[in-house]
Amino acid sequence: MNDLLSESFENPRGQDYGHGDLEMGTQNNSNSAELGLDDFFKKVQSIEKQYEKLNKLLKKLQDAHEESKAVTKAAAMKAIKQRMEKDVDEVGKIGRFIKSKIEELDKENLANRQKPGCGKGTGVDRSRTATTLSLKKKFKDKMSEFQALRENIHQEHREIKKKCKKDTQQTQIESEDESFEIKVLFFARAGDLTGMTDMKMEVTSGTDVGDCLDKRIAKFPGLKELRRCMVLALNEEYTTD
Repeated sequence: MNDLLSESFENPRGQDYGHGDLEMGTQNNSNSAELGLDDFFKKVQSIEKQYEKLNKLLKKLQDAHEESKAVTKAAAMKAIKQRMEKDVDEVGKIGRFIKSKIEELDKENLANRQKPGCGKGTGVDRSRTATTLSLKKKFKDKMSEFQALRENIHQEHREIKKKCKKDTQQTQIESEDESFEIKVLFFARAGDLTGMTDMKMEVTSGTDVGDCLDKRIAKFPGLKELRRCMVLALNEEYTTD
């Protein structure tokens, strides 16, 4: 949205937007046609209609964003994303149209000053200038609304991705811990008659598997082959990833 807000849409210092001048287009002025105000206000009204479209698109995007928070299925999320992308494209299209029309009004305002009775500082000139400035401010404010919504969506998306990554890592760690504990329990049960059942507590508390087994095998020399098989099995499991 930022590229739609060029310097030409900044409010000149010391100038008011003259919101009340927008109503001048509806006043009954016998000289309005001659002074070019009829055509001017028709163009203003056409721009106002585009703002109505932008308001509807902003509401649609806000609703779609809220809807996406409750979606759990990939297909539904994809459909919402496609809908939002289409609406964002439409916002860009309308924004460029409005910007071009306001720039046309700026040029016409300068040209209109060459007409008799329409010079710089006259009532007609002030009316045209104030109305155009009001349109510029409205355009800038509207684009800022879309920009704020976009940044909000991106920020929430980044936070969700960060949380999902953290949850995934935690799940993986817990899964590995659980798998490791199951293996230790299995081998411990196989060695119940040899005094190896209490090694589970030592292993799960962070003690090296080999050290745990060596302590037990020191008491039972005949279990050297079992030790070798157990360590190979555990090492193979955690070094093949």
